[in-house]
Amino acid sequence: MQLADIQTSIVDFLTGKSEQPPDSVSQKGLDLYRSLVFSEYQSLLEAIYPGTQSALAQRWDDTCQGFVRELPNTDFNVNRSARGFSRFLEQRCHPTWIIELSEYEYLLHSVGEEDVSFVSLALDERGDEVFLEVLSERPCLNPTLSAVNYHNDIPAILTAALNDEEIDLLLNERRTRLVIFRDSQGVRTLELNDVSWQLLSTLQNTDSFIDVISRVAATFDQSVEIAAIPVIKEFRRYFAEELLVRSIQTGFSD
Repeated sequence: MQLADIQTSIVDFLTGKSEQPPDSVSQKGLDLYRSLVFSEYQSLLEAIYPGTQSALAQRWDDTCQGFVRELPNTDFNVNRSARGFSRFLEQRCHPTWIIELSEYEYLLHSVGEEDVSFVSLALDERGDEVFLEVLSERPCLNPTLSAVNYHNDIPAILTAALNDEEIDLLLNERRTRLVIFRDSQGVRTLELNDVSWQLLSTLQNTDSFIDVISRVAATFDQSVEIAAIPVIKEFRRYFAEELLVRSIQTGFSD
């Protein structure tokens, strides 16, 4: 057997894809190592998905083992491979709220690890003057921002799961639009109403803030002057919350 074949057989055995290790390797040693591999993966998954773990309860161990068995042999970084956990739950026909909960927890984790920094808009003593200058620029969204649209009130479900409280699915079954992002205060989540959700979508596909105001005015059949008042107010809130930033810096900054 070639070395590459032996390595593949060992990996298949360790991840549970095969019940038989290669003949040239100690069965007892591999059994011990396999238990350590599963334990390590499970510990890392529990660190990323504590709410999902609580919600799955007795099914958690089997779910983790099933997920590890389906991991590709080419990537053993669980922080990267864990992004497929929600898809795995979906394939196993778990209810929508479980899938959304796991997706939400992974986003909270991944947003906190993104290697980007950004320059927020500093509204100093020239605040109004600076803000008016910004209106002619292209919108620059916070680079860590993820917008999600759930069928359930996932933050409330996560809180209940982490506190070992009963999850009232009827109470929490409502469409919830969220933005998850990192700013100077850390990882945060904001819920958006329908108007804010549409405005955020428009911001992602325009050349300037002035263009956004024009689009909103056309949508509601209003003059630009009338539409500008509520839209600019919303812009200010976005900048204050750091959903919008002045510029992005990739990698580490001095």
